[in-house]
Amino acid sequence: EARITAEPGFDETPCWSPDGNVVLFATARAGDSRLWTCGLSGQNPQPFLAADPGVEDREPDWSRTTDRVVFVRRQNGQSRLHLAFGDGTGLLPFGTARPSPAAGLGVREPCFSPDGNTIAFVDMLATGASRLMSVDLQTGAESLLFAPSGEVRMPRYAPFGNAMLCAIAEPLLGKQTLRLSMLDAGGANPQLIEPGEQWECYGVDAFPTLVGLPPVAATTTVPLSSIEVQLSAGNVTQGGKNQLESEDGQFLILGTATFDG
Repeated sequence: EARITAEPGFDETPCWSPDGNVVLFATARAGDSRLWTCGLSGQNPQPFLAADPGVEDREPDWSRTTDRVVFVRRQNGQSRLHLAFGDGTGLLPFGTARPSPAAGLGVREPCFSPDGNTIAFVDMLATGASRLMSVDLQTGAESLLFAPSGEVRMPRYAPFGNAMLCAIAEPLLGKQTLRLSMLDAGGANPQLIEPGEQWECYGVDAFPTLVGLPPVAATTTVPLSSIEVQLSAGNVTQGGKNQLESEDGQFLILGTATFDG
């Protein structure tokens, strides 16, 4: 582990250039959030794009296939995807602008598909409420990929394009904090990768050499009468231990409730 930047203010959401020799990141070292680049050890830091005062550029991703950069630009109470080439030229607003009355709402956290033809991004509706969207670079058509009963954040395509890594929080379903999860490439069949409640996901990226992730299996519904449930932790919601009764020598009557585990 080595520190790359040491300037005052935040430096965040880094990504690699296609050749792996340049780091592109968002920084507030000069005031408003801007995109900067530097070398692997922090050498030669310089602005990637210029912007007017009050404009904030954040959350870049750099396509290994097309050498294009996508990022979020927030200005005048709206947020929108923007595209540029890897040398900082060809700036282009893209996709639908969304209301962004506060920092953190609206368009967030875009990422390229491995072939560079699709961008997935988060549509942040409110604190703790978001949905996963995609937009086709050829047509500009947007599609809803996944709408959790809570929050989905930080999407990243697996290198082979067969799955998507992200963080999901669904408090009503017992997942209080953002957990590392996996979806299929179309946004279906969410599965927890790291279910431990002691961890909260703060960032996701996939190494280019990551082996192909196994296909995301469809959810299976199992009748309660055909399964055996073993409780590893929980909270008493009614009764007590001395009230557990063995009806026929094989089963116990338990009162349980869903908990975050």
